[in-house]
Amino acid sequence: MLLLFFCSSLYHTRKRKPEPDFYAEVLQHLDVAPASCFFVDDRMKNVEAATDAGMVGIHFKNAELLRQDLSLLGLDFSFNEMEKK
Repeated sequence: MLLLFFCSSLYHTRKRKPEPDFYAEVLQHLDVAPASCFFVDDRMKNVEAATDAGMVGIHFKNAELLRQDLSLLGLDFSFNEMEKK
């Protein structure tokens, strides 16, 4: 399985979340199908827009809930390093 982590800013895309063009541009840049992308954000309107674009949207609340959400999708991650900071 290939995992890509992508963070974007206006500098990279010239678009803003939750504009549909933002998600289209990111998908084009990564050259991946929307259904193969997991989009994580703390703002629900951004998650909904990602879902509308065909991505799997996950609403971030805290590291433990994110771990649980990802686990339900068959992905297991350790956030120990993030939690130490």
